[in-house]
Amino acid sequence: LPIFDFKISDGDFFAIAGHTGSGKSTLTKILGGLLEPDEGTCLIEGNDISGLEFRELRKKIGMVFQDPENQIVAAMVEDDIAFAPENQGLPSKEIQMRVDKAIEESDLLHKKDSPVSALSGGEKQRVALAGALAADVECLILDEPTAMLDPEGRLKIEKVLRKVHGEGMTILQITHQIEAENFGDIGRVIVLSKGGIIWQGVTEEFWDVAEQLGFELPDELKIKKFFDGKKIKFPDGPANFTVPPVLEEAKNKPEIRNIRCRDFL
Repeated sequence: LPIFDFKISDGDFFAIAGHTGSGKSTLTKILGGLLEPDEGTCLIEGNDISGLEFRELRKKIGMVFQDPENQIVAAMVEDDIAFAPENQGLPSKEIQMRVDKAIEESDLLHKKDSPVSALSGGEKQRVALAGALAADVECLILDEPTAMLDPEGRLKIEKVLRKVHGEGMTILQITHQIEAENFGDIGRVIVLSKGGIIWQGVTEEFWDVAEQLGFELPDELKIKKFFDGKKIKFPDGPANFTVPPVLEEAKNKPEIRNIRCRDFL
């Protein structure tokens, strides 16, 4: 990676986006203290990360990776979530308090006594996330945390992130999946290409240039862009629609169930 500068402040919800080979994973390892840069410095609270002891760094930064199998270490859900605070040498009562809180935040109460092997991919990812939360870190770094999940699993992860960010957690999310709903809480975006920053700014401005940067707009924004181009305006708030009788009758006919919106425009 070439040398470039950016700053993440306490309480930020920050995204680094880029396509395969853009340098996202390398940057993630540097920010998490897993890789030392050949040049330049990465600072946390004014201190060079490379000069911090690994245990001290893990008290400040928690990491969640794309494949939860790579960081789950115990056979049972509750035991795995307890792994980080146990390694911090905390009293048993403090460990249990942290584990209980992380389980609740990650919506895993109904799975806490389950074997990890019995969980879905999304549930395993929430176990990995809960393990980072139980370490009581100040910042979460998430490397493509929803890339292997179905839409329901992604929404559950984003719900957990939204909750802990609302409680003051600093979050850095690395992603190549640009989804309007998931980006709703993200304040700033950096776009990488070939190891360098090609764009940075607030999320609202990102959508205006996303296609120019090589990203495909989410379907909901494509629809909005289409109607904006047609100068069709919709009122704010919920809208009430009356379904024409012909469509109400037609919805049960297999031959036209897949009718497209543009067929009515």
